[in-house]
Amino acid sequence: MPASAFPVLETPRLLLREIVPADAPALFAIHGDADLMRWFGNDPLRDLAGAQGLVSLFAGWRQLPNPGVRWAIEARDRPGLVGSCGLFAWHRSWRKCTLGYELAAGAQGQGYMHEALGAAIDWGFEAMELNRIEAQVHPDNAASLRSLRRLGFAEEGRLRQLGFWGGTFHDMLQFSLLRGDWRHPVPQGVRAFWMEFEAVAGVAARARFHEAFHFDDNEASANALAALVLAGRKRATAGLGWAPAAGGKRPPQPGDLSVVTDWHGDPLCIIETRSVETLPYREVDAEFAATEGEGDGSLRHWREVHWAYFERECARIGRQPAPDMPVVCERFEVVYRK
Repeated sequence: MPASAFPVLETPRLLLREIVPADAPALFAIHGDADLMRWFGNDPLRDLAGAQGLVSLFAGWRQLPNPGVRWAIEARDRPGLVGSCGLFAWHRSWRKCTLGYELAAGAQGQGYMHEALGAAIDWGFEAMELNRIEAQVHPDNAASLRSLRRLGFAEEGRLRQLGFWGGTFHDMLQFSLLRGDWRHPVPQGVRAFWMEFEAVAGVAARARFHEAFHFDDNEASANALAALVLAGRKRATAGLGWAPAAGGKRPPQPGDLSVVTDWHGDPLCIIETRSVETLPYREVDAEFAATEGEGDGSLRHWREVHWAYFERECARIGRQPAPDMPVVCERFEVVYRK
């Protein structure tokens, strides 16, 4: 990670950029606010010069042998710093660092910090090749505790009288997030869409991500079936039971979240798997065919089009289609869409 190249990050609503001298007044508005600094770990700044010193301090992180990064958080539709977040105290050989963050009062309650920290953590695990990210939070800082838990951080214990500010010592709670606890199973091409979903849902749902996929094996059908899902008509799908193992994947499970795309990979919606049942092809019934919602919704149509599709899938993986071949019958619900 060269110190000369500042890593600008973008999310659906935010720009994470370098903190510059022009940001000093906005930093002072945050770091000079006694209420906002109550649990931050430092006494409030007394004047603008203190904020200018922060700008220099954060810039200096980039020059360290094991450099840290502090991003200005800026809303795309409203220029100006509304907070900051960063990764610092990088122990390169241990592949760990510490996470810090703060947000202006007027920017709170909108999911900005969740969105910003998700991007920063992604970057830390990928660019810095971290295995562990730590954070220390005051036990009374309820908002910060919620943020970390939503991101998947695990509480490890209480560090007694770790900090000193406001004329007194303070206990801090120790949290960590490991690379294996994070993601990103969500592919880059649909990640921004997934982050929008997480911001709206108010949860870190990446542990439930299953796959990003399009229906069928041709463009016309893939896009037509996706349109049926968006219209609310198609609420189920069927796959050849032999296919997941042949492709090194697991079959869907209840609670999974998957991104439905068009043929070209553009995300359209996120579905949650409600139920999964594996049946012989010949035992799939009219009720499931109607729920799948393709063609006229009849079992006759379902058998016709799925036999043809399963024939092609069998040819692809070296199997022979048969009336008793396993079919994974998945029912789902759309939980997020453009």
